[in-house]
Amino acid sequence: MEVKRIASGSNITMRREIAKVQRLIEQYRDAGRYTEAIALLRKALTVNAYDLDAQLLLAELLSANGPSDEAREIATRVFVAIETEMLLPRIEAVAPSIRVCIETNHAWNAADAPPDGPRVTLIPVGQEPDMVFREFGRRLNQFLRIPVEISVIRMPLHSPERDPGGRWLNRTYQSMMYPLSLQRQALLGMNFELTPTLLSSRSQKVAAIETYYQLRGAAGTNALSKFKATLATYDSRAQYNADRLIADVRKAYPAHPNELVLIVSSGDIFSGTANFVFCTPIPPYACMSNARYLSAYWGGTEYRPRLIARMLKGAVWGVFANAGLPVCTTPFCMRAYVHNLEELDHNENSLCDSCRKLWADYSGHALEP
Repeated sequence: MEVKRIASGSNITMRREIAKVQRLIEQYRDAGRYTEAIALLRKALTVNAYDLDAQLLLAELLSANGPSDEAREIATRVFVAIETEMLLPRIEAVAPSIRVCIETNHAWNAADAPPDGPRVTLIPVGQEPDMVFREFGRRLNQFLRIPVEISVIRMPLHSPERDPGGRWLNRTYQSMMYPLSLQRQALLGMNFELTPTLLSSRSQKVAAIETYYQLRGAAGTNALSKFKATLATYDSRAQYNADRLIADVRKAYPAHPNELVLIVSSGDIFSGTANFVFCTPIPPYACMSNARYLSAYWGGTEYRPRLIARMLKGAVWGVFANAGLPVCTTPFCMRAYVHNLEELDHNENSLCDSCRKLWADYSGHALEP
């Protein structure tokens, strides 16, 4: 009854209590009460229209009662937006023909490109070339008008060389546990005296902190949820050394003349003294990461056109650097140096006049404005 009251209330109330509404939708679905689930789900989507999982659930419920044009339309919209293939099996169950829309090629050529001219090889590291990656390769080919190919060398990422989650956990653990008495430590399951040189394992630290919050009762529930969410956020930002990735790929894949190799890491990267980089070059190799381009990294909503636009900007920057072309100082050019994702998104999805001329002189292809 409480959830029904929420559903009949204002959008503000619905948004505040959306978790309860979602549980009732799932209960309706599990009980086969599709009509009620659909009605409540439509209401929930009025306050969060960009929830792809909720949209897909609506398509599945509509499809459960037989063929539905609306279900296929919704599933297609979700397919256009998803940034990974995780939802693809569910989408195909509603719209089986959707897979024909997926670009499967691993190589794209420019018809008027000289055979000995410049070309780009994309090497995914730590990821498979899924539909998003292939769409990115095709778009890069269309933009630069030179051959682009995906080459998979099955080189795994090493262990992260920077572990922000581990460092944050250590600080939290030390600040929380060191002031405790020995009796309190015993309640937390510790059979040793804490000293700066004696640290328990990661799992022990997490368990001790969880117990600490649980001992606080209701007052610790929200704090524990916040702790877990913060740790998960830091863990998702483990970083790999881009210079090392380039060195490893150089050994496994020697570049040919006029070949510009762009390594695309699934993990976040840093280089030298920089805390993180979107892309770093050691010509004719460059390493970029699409980790921070993904909405999931920031807890946002998936949107593939935005992801592809971000990847193209990083790739064009890396390809120009690999070609030894001068840096761009024109504001808002897609090659302009950026310090964060906000600046990257503000840049145009096109090159400035100077960069187009540089590329035309280098590749022999005049690019569209």
